[in-house]
This record gives sequence, C-alpha cells and structure tokens, in this order.
Amino acid sequence: MLYNPNWEPRKAPKPWTLDHLIQWLETKEGRYSYSDGENCMIAQYAKEMGYKGVRVTSDVMYYRPLGGLSPIKIWMKLPQHFNYIAYASDRTFKGALKVAKEIRTSVSPAPQSQGRPVASSELLERTA
Repeated sequence: MLYNPNWEPRKAPKPWTLDHLIQWLETKEGRYSYSDGENCMIAQYAKEMGYKGVRVTSDVMYYRPLGGLSPIKIWMKLPQHFNYIAYASDRTFKGALKVAKEIRTSVSPAPQSQGRPVASSELLERTA
C-alpha cells in the first residue's frame, strides 16, 4: 500500500504564535471591537484558550489565573504582530485573517545552515 502523508494527524501549532492565531481566525465570523480590552479580538482569543479575567492593551495582556475575582493579576507581553493584526484590519475576523496571512508570507524564517541557526557574524560574511 502506498503511503499518503495526509493520513498523518496534523500537528497543532503552539498557542500565542502567528500560525495558531491564523488557525483560530479561520474559525471566526463577524466583527469585533478593537478598543474594548475585555472583548477585543485578542481578548477573545485568550479567553478561548482558558485565560480568566482578561484585559488587553496595545502591547500587554493582563489576566487573573484563579478567575475573575482573583486578587492576583499577571501580565504577559503580546507576541509580535498581534496588536497590528487586530488594529490594521477592518475590525472583522476575516479582515484580521487576511492581515495575519500577509504578515506570515512577508516574514521569512531565520536562515538555517546545515541544520543549525546561522550566527550573525556568518550573515555579515555572506553579505560582505
């Protein structure tokens, strides 16, 4: 029997990555409010991953690990591009998906050499 790679289960991307956000956006319909820090696109994304007491600013997400009434508040810096995706779109999930996909195609992965990351000194040598 021939092997078909489509038979392999797809590995889910890690949360808080551009690929994971794109996968999540593909399941969404409708509009969101950019300025509502408790129900904006990023807050909805976080809540669906199980975060409680979420409040989002342009670069940080605050949450309460023990739920909405918890006195403890933790903050997390938002991943690169997340705020831009939410802001630059037309405030629809499909618009945000389009912006996210454009960013993914414009951001090239880090150069690799022989299975290892390339040192910055090697990059300088290559461009000189």
